[in-house]
Amino acid sequence: ADLGRGGDSLSPQALAACGDEPSLPRSIASNTMLVAWAFGALAVVEISFGFAARPQIFTALSLAIELWLLRRIHSGNWRWAVALPPLFALWFNLHGGALAGLVLLFAAAGATTTRIFLTATGNTVAQVSKPARTVLVLWITALLSAGTVVLNPHGFELARWLVGSVLWHPSQIQEWNPTTLGWDHAAFFFCAAFAVVAFIFSRRDRQLWEAAVLAVLFVVGFRAVRNAPLFCVAALALVPPHLADVLERYRASYQRFEELFRLKAVQRISTLVLILASAGIVVATGVLHKRRFWTMEVPRSQYPVAAIQFIRQHDLHGNLLVFFDWGEMCIWDLPDSPVSIDGRLDSVYSPAIIDAHWKFYNGEPFDTNILNLARANFALLPSQLAGAAMLAHDDGWHAVYDDDLAVVLVKNPAQFPKLAGLALPIRGPAAATEGRAPFPN
Repeated sequence: ADLGRGGDSLSPQALAACGDEPSLPRSIASNTMLVAWAFGALAVVEISFGFAARPQIFTALSLAIELWLLRRIHSGNWRWAVALPPLFALWFNLHGGALAGLVLLFAAAGATTTRIFLTATGNTVAQVSKPARTVLVLWITALLSAGTVVLNPHGFELARWLVGSVLWHPSQIQEWNPTTLGWDHAAFFFCAAFAVVAFIFSRRDRQLWEAAVLAVLFVVGFRAVRNAPLFCVAALALVPPHLADVLERYRASYQRFEELFRLKAVQRISTLVLILASAGIVVATGVLHKRRFWTMEVPRSQYPVAAIQFIRQHDLHGNLLVFFDWGEMCIWDLPDSPVSIDGRLDSVYSPAIIDAHWKFYNGEPFDTNILNLARANFALLPSQLAGAAMLAHDDGWHAVYDDDLAVVLVKNPAQFPKLAGLALPIRGPAAATEGRAPFPN
């Protein structure tokens, strides 16, 4: 019951007898639950950035499972280590983020190993049940998990591609750029700040492997926006117990605020405000930035809805030279027209093809053996793109449609009968880039 009030730590034997966590005072234990919910309300703002219909969501789930298993192992339940290699075997087949999970596993093993040497030199750090056996289990499990990277249809080639993909950061892709300090990702930096405060001022046993995992994930999250949600997943799993202890430690500092919320009137008003805010959020989910309730919509100012309608109405088909942002939309709406590039990026296209597209978009010289425009039947590009202007001045290409957002060019209008007799190019209406369109239409 004196945990957190003095400077002493429980012995490894006492920890092992208590299980995962030592017995806590009722106030601290209850505060941990409340802090976890409050911290989760903050963390989920950033985590939701990764809640999309894409394979990254498998990495978020697998990371949470990995952290849960690591806590079991460090508490002395080593049998749970058997679950890590199968987890990674499945993870590698679902998403490349398994490589990050593997790095965290080795980081945890390295941190726990370091803890043993620090303890041996007289520096007291987080206690772990039977640390020598825990370290051995961690390293064996990490090596076995690393070996599962070849258990896929591509064999070792997947490992080679994963490493190359991680080392290659395409600056043209927004989510691969560093996470900037601002309101868009403020939750990421607030979670990081709370994590630092929690681990510095907490009187609970601070596990070195937890700090190492959070540090690694913060670095990769800061380096690329797409990884920021993973840090918040780990922070939500590891930080609340320490943050609750910090709040308990400095409880006297906000005691008046605590007393204020014991008043029935304040509680009723707060409850009403939260109910109204929650109802507003539910309604906003269905109607905010939407023309139709509870539908998926795309903004016409960003996606070539009108241009694709023109393509379908006039039966344009064949190999499509397309702008990167629109590739997957064209795969859906124009299934008979293979695209030159799309958002799958280096999982489908070689770096040479990707680089040639960037240069073409910018109107720069590119390797025509890599990106051979002679193989394209028509093109869908932003109307203000330098590459589109360059293509429009090529004798072999003709603009057949344009609006404020997009231009459609064909190599030979005669190959498309429905263009015959039309005064080309056809100018799209002003409303072509206004409002939002349901998807799929």
